[in-house]
Amino acid sequence: MILSGHDRDTLSGRYDVIAIGIFFLYCFAFAVSRLLISSTMELDEAEQFLLGSSFQWGYPSQPPLYTWIVRLISSISGLNVLTLIFIKYSLLFLFYSFFYLTARSLWDARKSMIVTGSLMLLPLYAYEFNRDLSHSILVTLMASLTCMLCIRMLTKRTVLHYILIGLFIALGILSKYNFLLSFIALGTAGLSTKEGRRLIFDKRSLLSVLLCLIVLLPHLSWLVQENFPSVYQGMRKAQAGALFKSSTTGILLTTASPYIGLLPFFIVFFSFFSPFFSLNSRRKSVQAGFLSLATLYGLIIPVCAVILFRAAHFAERWLAPIMFMIPLSFFLMINLDEKDRRFKLFGFLCALIAAMILIVRIFIGFMPDAVRKVEHIHIPFRELSLQLAKTLSGPNTPYKGEITIVTDDTHIAANVMAWIPGMRFVHLRSVRKSAAEGKRIPSGDIILLWDAEKLGKTVPEKFLRFYPSATAVSFEAPYLHTKRQSPFVLGLGIIHPQHGEQDSDTHIDRIEGNTYNVYK
Repeated sequence: MILSGHDRDTLSGRYDVIAIGIFFLYCFAFAVSRLLISSTMELDEAEQFLLGSSFQWGYPSQPPLYTWIVRLISSISGLNVLTLIFIKYSLLFLFYSFFYLTARSLWDARKSMIVTGSLMLLPLYAYEFNRDLSHSILVTLMASLTCMLCIRMLTKRTVLHYILIGLFIALGILSKYNFLLSFIALGTAGLSTKEGRRLIFDKRSLLSVLLCLIVLLPHLSWLVQENFPSVYQGMRKAQAGALFKSSTTGILLTTASPYIGLLPFFIVFFSFFSPFFSLNSRRKSVQAGFLSLATLYGLIIPVCAVILFRAAHFAERWLAPIMFMIPLSFFLMINLDEKDRRFKLFGFLCALIAAMILIVRIFIGFMPDAVRKVEHIHIPFRELSLQLAKTLSGPNTPYKGEITIVTDDTHIAANVMAWIPGMRFVHLRSVRKSAAEGKRIPSGDIILLWDAEKLGKTVPEKFLRFYPSATAVSFEAPYLHTKRQSPFVLGLGIIHPQHGEQDSDTHIDRIEGNTYNVYK
């Protein structure tokens, strides 16, 4: 049966709707199962719970776009674990969807769906994105949007395209600074091709540059005024300057280990399609040549950055805004009909992996004993917070007003504050910094919190240096969904102001020299 052009367009449109629906249901299944497993926040969720309570042009740990999104959505729905999970899986859904739409710029709907399914062969996207990442999901979404627009602009350019590309680049940088790896790879690939140079040196590029600078200016101004705290934080995480202190083996492992996550894709891809693979096929279209070069530069540039900054730590997730280009460029180097049995088997394998990952996450969540793997979401903060609230409201409590938590464990602070509204939070390093500078440290209605499993049930020395009158109380509760694991123990330090701690009429969180209102 021969279909007319209108029938083919209708059928293709139906496939597009089905594909987007599958992505939605997949992300929805992860979100629902995550909420059913636990109401405890993961590490990134806890960070956003604390940061999302206030608007700033920048934050010490990461660029601000994700937190701005949290702030905006939570102003409507409230700042809680449901909102945080909704935001995360909405962004993940958008990433899958826009990656698919990028593929649709190159292939028909069926082949695009299979190419999108190949993301499941990259553990970072398939597993780690669902386990505990936030900024990396957003920056990958912005990188995929930028890449999609670049591909389309190679053949058709309008003023709107140049406005959008400037906006996407700015938002990508505000998502996470490693977006620059993707931006440099795409820009270098553009300069390496005839059509790419036409795109870049078009006078309308000035619109892109202007809009990008306008969007970035408030954050750049904040960076300069605050002495680049988030940049220095990133350099500390990367252990910049320490690379050549390692052995030769250590240097090789640092630069090569993040690329290990690419092996599943390459192994499976070449197992199925090696007879059809050809490097020369990248010349068959402008898009194929551009993407192959962008992928090549994207894999080389991070290694150059590691050597340039002498970074002794290089995490796989920092490649997130680059890895998605690999399936696009490699599938452009094969010529295979999607009706071929081998192609169908490949698609089935990717779908099976996707389903297995969902099952594994549910299995680990509800049956950690079976895999002997207890995660942060299994910590029973609801029960611990109920015990804590009862103690703090008891007849013998010294607390009469709004309570401030002092701790260096933001995961504990956020989860307790989620269950006991109205508390404030001051990081221990702020107290340490204030004391070193001779400034007042927070006092009054102060409690100290720590992980007593790791630090013991007595008040740790790092707290006693500033609050010598603190007395220890501990609470225990069994981890969620497990019977083998010993109970989690939360340490509480009760402060008795009459014993002489300094007074302070303000509670401020100072992080690496930057001042923020405390988190409510």
